[in-house]
Amino acid sequence: TPSKRMRSLYAGLGATASGSFLVSKDPIMSATPIIPPVLEAVPRSIPQPNWSLATKTPVKTWQSRESLMLENEILRQHLQQAHTHVHARDLIIEGAHAQLVVQNLHLGKTMQALNKRENKKKNDRSLLFNGKAQVLSSDEFTAQVLAQTSRREEEAATRKKNAEARVAKKSAQDTIENEWKRIKANHEKDVEAWQLECQRLTDAGVLKRNWPKKPVRARK
Repeated sequence: TPSKRMRSLYAGLGATASGSFLVSKDPIMSATPIIPPVLEAVPRSIPQPNWSLATKTPVKTWQSRESLMLENEILRQHLQQAHTHVHARDLIIEGAHAQLVVQNLHLGKTMQALNKRENKKKNDRSLLFNGKAQVLSSDEFTAQVLAQTSRREEEAATRKKNAEARVAKKSAQDTIENEWKRIKANHEKDVEAWQLECQRLTDAGVLKRNWPKKPVRARK
């Protein structure tokens, strides 16, 4: 099946020195070699069948038995050659598909590297200087430092607020879960008491319609 072939291909790539990086979690580097494509054709050693026999107009006149046997033998030989030829082409197509998978893996690795580079977070130094010379005593530079400090404080406050919200949510969930466990435990006790009471009423000969109703558990 295609899925089994994909797994076999991945396993084969992982065992090679030139293709193992494609199925690993390691990032691609500029020194990583690009596997060149392999362009194949049907080997010349495989004889070409006479394809015109497939479109040849059959003879409608009378033919002898020997003539028909000879024609059938020729058709059989060329059909065998066609089978070999088609099988060779199938193998070439399968190899081309494997190359497409390898190229797709390589392209995916390259896209990951580009995305990581494009979305790389700038540090404070790069934001302040932006690759240009700055006068450290200028008003503009001082304003940038103050803005950066304010931004860091806002980010820290936001992180603290989010952390407190997560703690509060976790505490509320724990409280709800504990209350739910208590409700279930009380319900189980009520059911056990109800069952004992029903058994007592049965032994006393009380009709079932006069029994107390089964305790209902609250919904979560």
